[in-house]
Formats: sequence, C-alpha cells, structure tokens
Amino acid sequence: MIVHVDAAYFQCARAIIRSKLWETAEERRDLPSPGQILAHLSQQRVGGEEYDKNWPERARNTLW
Repeated sequence: MIVHVDAAYFQCARAIIRSKLWETAEERRDLPSPGQILAHLSQQRVGGEEYDKNWPERARNTLW
C-alpha cells in the first residue's frame, strides 16, 4: 500500500508523550524527531537538535 500525505498536524505534546511515539522501538527508528519536524515546518527557525536535547526538561517543567 502506498499512502500519500497531503497534510500533517503536530499533535498536543501531552498526547505525543502518552502515545510513546518516539520510544526506541525498532519499528519506529525511522520516524523524525519532534525537533526535526518543527525545524522542517518552520524552515529551520524553531526545533532541531537543541530542541530535542532540551525536550525532557522542558516537558517536565511546562506540561504538568
């Protein structure tokens, strides 16, 4: 099956954490990171490696 995506929406951060989408399961290794997605969507203005590196602390301090 071939799937063509016309649009993708970045979900609520809490939902992403609860889904465990970026845990290290073998079948998920090719998914882009949240930082990579944000960098792409913002033309490199937001996101990237620094975003991913700081994400656990930022989530702990701002989501709950």
